[in-house]
Amino acid sequence: MDIMDIMGHISEAFNTVMKNLIKMEDESEFYRLKNLISENARLLGHPLSLIMNMTNITFWRKFPYFKELLNKLLDNNEQLLKFFESQIEKNRKLFATEGDIQEATNYVQAYLMEMKKREEYGNVGDFTRLQLKCMLHDLWVAGQETTSNTLNFAVLYLMTHLRVQSKMQAELDQVVGHGRKVSLADKPNLHYTNATINEIQRLCNLLPVNLFHRTTKDVHINGYNISKGTVIVPQICAVLFDEKVGSYSTE
Repeated sequence: MDIMDIMGHISEAFNTVMKNLIKMEDESEFYRLKNLISENARLLGHPLSLIMNMTNITFWRKFPYFKELLNKLLDNNEQLLKFFESQIEKNRKLFATEGDIQEATNYVQAYLMEMKKREEYGNVGDFTRLQLKCMLHDLWVAGQETTSNTLNFAVLYLMTHLRVQSKMQAELDQVVGHGRKVSLADKPNLHYTNATINEIQRLCNLLPVNLFHRTTKDVHINGYNISKGTVIVPQICAVLFDEKVGSYSTE
């Protein structure tokens, strides 16, 4: 029996959805940005990146190998931010040519409308273009690889747990039926499906190396003293796989 690698197909399906959502006219530009995100994800998992994140990043720019890695990360990130800036500017020009838009059709428009409203009241707060660029960066970067990888794990687990797959299908048939597509409005009624998705996300442990944090005060935990200002890496899997927290099973 031939073995099919479905990861590429799942990734391409997700790419199609993303392209339709953000209405990108240049398909090659979309894949260029996607490759930048994939490369950054790989570089951030490099041992040298982990060392830099645990200390003062600027210090490591003095060393050849670290400098090359850091410059590549910063260059990729700068290209992404330039793209987001172009999207913001495109929507800003739309406001200028069409006047006041009553209802936003995308996230950027909604943000710009709120920013304009706050400017009129003299209370912009955190609603700045820089903040918008950073938020777009978070939404874009955090959503692509994680979503497609979660879908890969979902297919894998459901293939090896046919009973769960059958129960999910039965619930979908009962709640949604065959005459329409499932929608977000169905979520409150899809209890077993929601539980299955949550369990898949727990088991796949998608981000084994979490974001770096720094302690805000001296703490004592499990017999260890951790000084204020210590860089720590919270491991969510310590909770996700802890039977004291939930009645988890490997089945």
